[in-house]
Amino acid sequence: MIIRLLGTISIADGDDWRRAGPAKQSAILATLAMDPREPVDQETLIERVWGSSPPQAARSALYAYIARLRKMFEAEPEVTITRGADDGYRLKIVLERIDLFALRDLVSRAKVLGAAGRHDQAVPLWREAAGIPRSTPLANIVGDWADEARRHIEAELLNLAEERFNAELAVGRHREILTDLAAAVADHPRSQRLVETLMLGLYRDGRADEALQRFDQYLARVNRDESDEPGADLLRLRHRIQAADASLNPVSAKTVHIGRVVPQQLPAVASGFVGRAAELSAVTRAVTERSTTSALIVGMAGVGKTAMAVRWAHREAERFPDGQLFTDLRGFTPETPVQTDEVLGSFLRSLGVNPAQIPDDLDERIALYRSMTGEKQLLVVLDNAADPDQVRDLLPGGDRCFAVVTSRDAMSGLVASEGAHRTRLGVLDLADARELVAQLVPDIDTASIGLDDEALGELVTLCGGLPLALRIAFAELIDQAGRSVSDYLAELRDTGLRNLSIMGDPNAAVEPAFELSYQRMPETGRRLFRTLGLIPSQTFGVAATAAMLTWSVARTAANLRAMVAANLLEPIGTGRYRLHDLVREYANRRALAEDGQAACRRSRERWGDWYVHTAHAAARVLQADQLLLPHHRRPAAPSPEFTDTDQAIQWLETEHSAALATMREFGRDGSAETVWLLADAWRGFYSTRTDFGSWRETAQLGLDLALAHRHHHAAAAMGRGLGWWATEKGDSQTALAHYRDALTAAEAAETIPWQIAVWAGIAAASYRAGELTEADSAAQQAVGIARRSGVESPRSVLNILGITARELGRLRESATTFEQAVELNRRLGSANLRVVLGNVAEPYRDLGRLAEAQACVTEAMELDRRLGSLRGELSHRDELARILIELGRWEAAENEVAQAMELVDRLQLDPMRPHVLLTSAMAAADDPAEALRRIGEIEPSATGTIAIEMHLIRSRAHRQLGRPDPTDALAARRLAAQAHLRVLEGKALTESARTHHALGETRQAIEVASQALECHRETGHRPGEARTLRLLADLTGDGDAMALADRILAETRAVDHP
Repeated sequence: MIIRLLGTISIADGDDWRRAGPAKQSAILATLAMDPREPVDQETLIERVWGSSPPQAARSALYAYIARLRKMFEAEPEVTITRGADDGYRLKIVLERIDLFALRDLVSRAKVLGAAGRHDQAVPLWREAAGIPRSTPLANIVGDWADEARRHIEAELLNLAEERFNAELAVGRHREILTDLAAAVADHPRSQRLVETLMLGLYRDGRADEALQRFDQYLARVNRDESDEPGADLLRLRHRIQAADASLNPVSAKTVHIGRVVPQQLPAVASGFVGRAAELSAVTRAVTERSTTSALIVGMAGVGKTAMAVRWAHREAERFPDGQLFTDLRGFTPETPVQTDEVLGSFLRSLGVNPAQIPDDLDERIALYRSMTGEKQLLVVLDNAADPDQVRDLLPGGDRCFAVVTSRDAMSGLVASEGAHRTRLGVLDLADARELVAQLVPDIDTASIGLDDEALGELVTLCGGLPLALRIAFAELIDQAGRSVSDYLAELRDTGLRNLSIMGDPNAAVEPAFELSYQRMPETGRRLFRTLGLIPSQTFGVAATAAMLTWSVARTAANLRAMVAANLLEPIGTGRYRLHDLVREYANRRALAEDGQAACRRSRERWGDWYVHTAHAAARVLQADQLLLPHHRRPAAPSPEFTDTDQAIQWLETEHSAALATMREFGRDGSAETVWLLADAWRGFYSTRTDFGSWRETAQLGLDLALAHRHHHAAAAMGRGLGWWATEKGDSQTALAHYRDALTAAEAAETIPWQIAVWAGIAAASYRAGELTEADSAAQQAVGIARRSGVESPRSVLNILGITARELGRLRESATTFEQAVELNRRLGSANLRVVLGNVAEPYRDLGRLAEAQACVTEAMELDRRLGSLRGELSHRDELARILIELGRWEAAENEVAQAMELVDRLQLDPMRPHVLLTSAMAAADDPAEALRRIGEIEPSATGTIAIEMHLIRSRAHRQLGRPDPTDALAARRLAAQAHLRVLEGKALTESARTHHALGETRQAIEVASQALECHRETGHRPGEARTLRLLADLTGDGDAMALADRILAETRAVDHP
């Protein structure tokens, strides 16, 4: 590598590194190296180096820095800085010669191998990536741009750690990685994926109790902060560990496959399949002789291509032990043809890839699919392809896989480029027709109804030899008892002459059969048939169809069964059907001709009304308090009633393909409101199923329509949906961009609930991005709007505001926010009340509201006991001990700590032990040696608040023992300031001042104590203020300060600490 970005910006110098020059010169190189593929204009360079107010000489200085950088690269001919477009500069370099891009390349290759289940090959790449030397990215660069770039890189590095440890676990190296993994969890305590991996590693190492303790440790932080609630995967893992689920046991690296899924997606074999023996054998030979990896079945519509492909696939399925994938590409249907990325997303999910790991980029998605199928024996059936281009990227990657493609197109491009075997399907002959009759009506003597070979031959001719038309004709003959074959043939001839069309057009053969069947239906049947032609989806259910017709469900179901008997409709499950595209086209033309555009439009509107109403009902059950766009749609037929989330999810899952087709088609014909209402209703389902592809598509479609119609309310909802989607994908910057647009729309619509929801989304995205200040600001905006508008703040907003306020040291605001949460939980009768009571006790304690803090935590403990929550009792006893310490009730505090430690041992919650030991050491204020002994039991590698409080206790104890040392207090100050933990920073400043005082450094003690006093007054930490005032009084002899300190201590009932 030549350029280092993962640390101080440096350039390779033989076997060593040298700095890339002064900070501004380094910033120029960093800017160019962060995206070497694109030129960077001079204005951007100047702004990133000098900020928004550059000096007049900035441009000439830029030239000088560029010249120096070029000189530094003279020994590296493959690295040049050239002039680019718009008078900018571009760094020309092989990407992998920059450490960040070398790391990204390794990660990308490792992910592809891992997604394909080839973890043994991925692990060395992960290790190589993890082994690239690094420290703080862009370490010597300052400014907003550098800060944002650092955040992105650090997020990548966290993802690297998460993926690398998962891969190591997948190859059975759980024991070897536990130490490094525990350290990673300590560095990134918010990463649920790292916690999950550590828990699974401990479980596989025979340490199930420790695994569950890790969960409790994570939950303790959640309960303390009311943030990062355990996700479904983490909760599920905990349950499986408790149940000693055997499937969690380690597996051999050679047997690891993502999800260990064997897809079996082939449709059922259609009845009435005859002939095609030679064609079936030809496809089988292509497989057995390994002459090709793909076969084409081509022919006109209705000739039976799909039936043959499905029949062959079922017959040969055992050749493909890794499964069978199937998709209808909709190349020749009125619906929008399926896009490549959509099919690949579906296939990858079916192969077990976590939806969150499916790349958005099409090329990356193709590469992952090829890698996933490279070593498999998999069959892929691609039905109804429009042309070769729709198919090429869907062909599997391995030579043991096989693809079967059906199309009306000759697909000559695939024959030429892929060597595909092509089978052309012709029409059925007389022998095939005899076999078809025998299959369809085995109990009828064909001679008795006059269907001899001559009549049968004419029937085959009139139906063009197409299986679809013949099945309909046979059904019509059998249904019309007492009717002669000769009469039917005469009518069929007459109808065919009236519908004469171009030779080779399948409609010329099938439409006479359609028309005769249609004309002989009763009026109710004809109306149903016409209505079916208006349905946006190839598959549909009874209730939605009933709504289009304004019929009862029972009446609709009975008429649909009659359509099945007439071979005009295919049943595909309980209450669901599929319509052949040729039948659909004919029915659609009939509807337009007989009912007119207006009536057809009203029928489709009723379809949309039913879906909107039902989808919103399901969404409400799925997430009772979610915000949805208002609607006034009323279904013309009964819709399902959902009593639990399982029913709601099942309905949303079953109807998803129909709803997606509806959104697409309604989007094309201008029925915009239905589109955004359905997209909004399906949003919760998408988040539950992590179906990111459909989520993004529908939200974007709804947003485009909302913007086109200038419907601000809908634009706000769709933009919020996209923001949520991006947040869940881990792309906080994209999320924030969507949220900002959504906020503009919500403000234009003057819709208060959506403004609150969008601000809450901004807060969540900012918090995910590590932007605590921005998250806090957004949450405050949400609460402020709610307060001004008289609207109740959502619980999620109150939680994040209380957390951020407390972490940033705004104790009064944190207490007020948690008080609102307490009130809301009391009103709702929520079991979460005990947790919120414990949360509000913490800011109460620091504010000096000790009696209220004690009352809250006592009530919380009573609720813990009612619910039998020993875990909650442990946490609240620990908090009560800290309150008692503030009150100077040392013996009572020791008693609570002892009971808390008993619960730690009883429940084997070792992760809680450090926190309880710290409280125990605080209680030993008059015995510094004992305090040191107690914190000596805590791991020295502790981080976060544990580390800060350890430093403070150690500093105090050494000072009490007559060995004052400023090191620990300074370390506590540094850690607290870095983490923006203002309350702890104030405590650290006070302890630092006391240490200076003990060392006889009066001037420094007064200076630091003054800083501490300012910090305590800013945060509202009244006990800290009083103790610091007493220290200042000792240092300066200020009697007023001492009097004020005594008054505060008396008001709060707190005591001074040594």
